[in-house]
Amino acid sequence: MPFLDYYKSWLEKKKTDGSIEMSTWEGYKLHSTHIIDYFSNHKIKLCELKPKHFQEYYDYQLQYGKKNQKTGERSALAPRTVRSHKNLIVNALNQAVIEGILASNPAQHVTVRGKRNKEYQKKEAFLTIAEANDYLAFISKNYPRLLLTSYLGIYYGFRRSEMLGLTWDSVDFDSHKISISRTVVKIITTVEKERTKTRSSARTLDLLPNVEKMLQQLQQEQTENRKFFGNTYQGTPYILCWEDGKPYAPDYLSRAFMKAAKAYGRPELTLHKLRHSCASILFEMGWTPKEIQHWLGHADYYTTMNIYTHLSNEAISYRSAALNDSLTLIEQE
Repeated sequence: MPFLDYYKSWLEKKKTDGSIEMSTWEGYKLHSTHIIDYFSNHKIKLCELKPKHFQEYYDYQLQYGKKNQKTGERSALAPRTVRSHKNLIVNALNQAVIEGILASNPAQHVTVRGKRNKEYQKKEAFLTIAEANDYLAFISKNYPRLLLTSYLGIYYGFRRSEMLGLTWDSVDFDSHKISISRTVVKIITTVEKERTKTRSSARTLDLLPNVEKMLQQLQQEQTENRKFFGNTYQGTPYILCWEDGKPYAPDYLSRAFMKAAKAYGRPELTLHKLRHSCASILFEMGWTPKEIQHWLGHADYYTTMNIYTHLSNEAISYRSAALNDSLTLIEQE
């Protein structure tokens, strides 16, 4: 059997065996296009596979894996992406070992050369309290449709999937609480989930007065829109939707925020960076890592601590510069 035939069969089985969610499988499929394209030109039988075949594949992807759709020019894929390819290949061949087709996995100990992910980490983009107020004023004036989601990102640090999963029963105006209990995600297909990313992501938080006021106004607008559109109104339960009730697509929010950030002069401020901004603002206000962990819904305390440490280093750098500027240099004669 050709390796590629086995890999395609394994990929299709993963779609239906119930071991992973559809959004995860679609991520597998996107990564697999590189594997399929490469090995369709390198016809190797499953029994002939050697570690060198995968070393050659990884090295190729690290040099020529990315193709410009306009010019056709090829450039390098990031080591992190190629390591995702490796995980898929190793998992597929582990299954071949379990099925007795292979005695051992020839891809198991092959390494993806290149710097580790942490060496590629860029300086985090986030807003201070003063910058956040300026940003929100800009959004309010120029992109009012994005104002509520901007507040949800900066005040609560909600993920995109959590914002899109908010329904009106997520909000309790009487007790002034807002709950995260479902998500909407998309890789290729938009998928609605009656649960959150992790157990810790499900949380109930205080409904801040500024956000509560915006939600009440939006609820009134949607009531009026429902009357105006009549039978054509889509009876969605989701808070974030168009005038006719159609829910926002995940891609729309990401693209809209990229456009707004570019116009604001901070193109690095993606929607997810507002979540980082929330962490920095909470840190600036004196919240403890444990409090930030709960507010942001981090499953892992170390995730919060990594952000906290980064922000601490930023603050120390800023304060050390201020210390230098506050002292007078005495010139020696």
